[in-house]
Amino acid sequence: MPSIAPSFGDGVRACVQDMNEILPRLNRRYHSMVIVSALAEHIGSALRILIQRQVCDADKARLLIRHIEATAFLSEGLAPKPGAASENTPPA
Repeated sequence: MPSIAPSFGDGVRACVQDMNEILPRLNRRYHSMVIVSALAEHIGSALRILIQRQVCDADKARLLIRHIEATAFLSEGLAPKPGAASENTPPA
């Protein structure tokens, strides 16, 4: 049963740590682009379900996608867009 994190950001960091323990095992079995593509499939499906269940709306989903883009392309000088949610703000 999931524990209740003190903040959304703490929960995100804890989940990332858990995922970091799983990824090396996957990396031994699959090419990195296969792993990232599978994660993208999961993210897209999860966002669709969250929108359908009204956990978040399309604008919040797009905000998350913009956050992913900013994280991925930060090395190319693309900073997060103004108005992006802070790490402690849940997507809903």
